[in-house]
Amino acid sequence: MEKGADANSVQNPGGITPLHIAASRSGSSDIIRLLLKNGADKKSLSSEEQVPHAIALEKGNTAEAKLLEI
Repeated sequence: MEKGADANSVQNPGGITPLHIAASRSGSSDIIRLLLKNGADKKSLSSEEQVPHAIALEKGNTAEAKLLEI
């Protein structure tokens, strides 16, 4: 992030952002906070039309889901 990385960058066919990836992993609250602080969009949709919050809930990552509530 310090070198200008885009917190909303999508470089895959699934439309997955770094925030979607962090949401899918337990224990990633600090990463989610960092991404949000640097402009990550909580409302970004994957190609399956899922926001990061939905992915966190699906994976049972309640702490991460709480940070991603819209």
